[in-house]
Amino acid sequence: MGAFFAATIGEFLKLDSAAILGDLNLQSRSAISTLRVSTVVSWERTISVLKAALPRITAMVPTASVWGLLLEYEIPRRDRRIDYVLLAGKLILVLEFKTGESGAMLAAKRQAEHYALDLRDFHRESRDRFIVPIVANHSGGFIPGLASDGSERVRPVLVASDATLDEAILSAVQADHSEVVSPQTVLDVWNESAYA
Repeated sequence: MGAFFAATIGEFLKLDSAAILGDLNLQSRSAISTLRVSTVVSWERTISVLKAALPRITAMVPTASVWGLLLEYEIPRRDRRIDYVLLAGKLILVLEFKTGESGAMLAAKRQAEHYALDLRDFHRESRDRFIVPIVANHSGGFIPGLASDGSERVRPVLVASDATLDEAILSAVQADHSEVVSPQTVLDVWNESAYA
């Protein structure tokens, strides 16, 4: 169980994209789920998007370099993986990347929200944390989620494009700033947390 790849943002940004892809491919061989060529192509795209967005975030939020980043976090017993989990202090962001096929946005939003609910309900280290699901589409703009009264642990889904992903992440961070300035969630502890 756990992610195929886990590092802080600072470590991720220092690594060559090919090395990250290699780690993902290696870890996928021991996973239950099957790996397709389209998955590898998707990883290339999303790593590139994150390599562009994360430096803009660390420029705005200097402590972001110690945030945790998990790629392909496996959900036990469901043969599903969350594309990316970002641990910003105590705030958890669930990032799902989509190619933008016509009519698929509603399903993508529902998938990201279900992953967030699954973490809230079953992942021990995610209980009592605020979780923000974000869908990153190949094109389009940043669409804020619906207004929330602030009490729901799973926030409304945000929608961004590859080019506006940093805006969506910064919006989530600003909305839940007190969670972000809390002590940083320990990456390995979160990644190895019980799922029950």
